[in-house]
Amino acid sequence: MIAPYRQQPGTGHEQRPVQHRGAELADRAGMSLRTFGRRFAREIGTTPLRWLNQQRVARARELLETTNLTIDTVAERSGLGTADGLRQHFHRTVGTTPATYRRAFGQEGQAYSGPSR
Repeated sequence: MIAPYRQQPGTGHEQRPVQHRGAELADRAGMSLRTFGRRFAREIGTTPLRWLNQQRVARARELLETTNLTIDTVAERSGLGTADGLRQHFHRTVGTTPATYRRAFGQEGQAYSGPSR
């Protein structure tokens, strides 16, 4: 499987989200886009785009639970782009907003203290 974000060598921290295109993935698999999509759905049980968005939301959840990064930064680092994109995908997948999720599942006593770099 291809990770939805790229690890920074030796640190265990993401360097930047990886933006995959369906045609690029199909080419890497040596298949046409249509064949890749059908085989992916048959093996994984969902479309490549849905799977990738699920992985990105899972990464956003992890960041919301373990860091004090801004919502914008979480969106960027999880590959969802903008805070609006994060909110849309997060609500569709998790059923709540990122801020509400962080309040419920974030580290206790972890208040936002400015940009984390």
